[in-house]
Amino acid sequence: MTQQAHSKPRALVLEDEALIALDLHDELQDAGYEVAGPFTTCAAALEWLRTQTPDAAILDAVLKDGPCREIALELARRGVPFLIYSGHSEDSDVRCQ
Repeated sequence: MTQQAHSKPRALVLEDEALIALDLHDELQDAGYEVAGPFTTCAAALEWLRTQTPDAAILDAVLKDGPCREIALELARRGVPFLIYSGHSEDSDVRCQ
């Protein structure tokens, strides 16, 4: 599981709403990040995480294929800082505890 060297910090984005995803992508790029994603499914993000580790992540709580709890747990296990950016009122499915 090797990672390619990258000069900019890399942010993982999980978001299935196109306009929000584009806004997050642009804002992160403007802030100097290389953006991985946006991923619209948990399965696609988990596949990417098999060989890569981001420096930070922004997760929508629920994507097209369900809650992102497994991804949040994996990021926490790796010590990757992340935040939940969601309009869902019931985001308890993502809590890592």
